Amino acid sequence: MIGEITGLDRADFTTHQARRTLLRLGFTAGRRGSRSRPTLARTEAPDESLAERMRPFTGEWIAIRDDEILHASSTPQALVRWLGNHGQKADSVFRVPEDDLAASGLAPL
Repeated sequence: MIGEITGLDRADFTTHQARRTLLRLGFTAGRRGSRSRPTLARTEAPDESLAERMRPFTGEWIAIRDDEILHASSTPQALVRWLGNHGQKADSVFRVPEDDLAASGLAPL
């Protein structure tokens, strides 16, 4: 994903470097699970936090602009392709962690 967004060659960074960069920027990075993909819900409660609105998309890649979830896809490539096809730009693109352990970035014991 870092390579797709920045244009850097995949050989220029490691997965760990990309993950650390995303974590430092406040994003979460984790492994994708085999859950079914939910559909985007446009009926969002005004005082519902972004974290709560992202909960149905665990394990999915999402694009966000101005605190709004634009789209969710199972791969970063599909998400970037959707953004391009729809003329959309996101403030951030990342994977929603599957659980608190994945969100923490710590390895399981």
